[in-house]
Amino acid sequence: EQQAENDREALDENKALNQQVSKLRHVKANKSVAYRKEIEALQDRVLGMQVALHERTRAAQWAKENLDRSMDQKASVQYTVAELRAAAVAAQKDLDTETERCDRARQALVDEKVLAK
Repeated sequence: EQQAENDREALDENKALNQQVSKLRHVKANKSVAYRKEIEALQDRVLGMQVALHERTRAAQWAKENLDRSMDQKASVQYTVAELRAAAVAAQKDLDTETERCDRARQALVDEKVLAK
């Protein structure tokens, strides 16, 4: 009878231990699922950051290309303005030369008229 009592206690204890093991396995599984979900959430967040970084990089590249084009256009305009200024100076010199020639020709005509009188 004592043996039967000991056996029952041992069975009850074994049953309690098995329930405890089962609970621990369940807790471990739940934690595992929670960790997996947390890892997936972090991976999604990292992926989102990578996408945002890629988009910002593309936007920065686009802005740089636009700036480069603007700088090229500015340099081209400055070059054109310099060419126009040089052409204006050359035209002014030509005009001054022609004006002097006309003034000399006019003076020669005046001198001829004076001498002809």
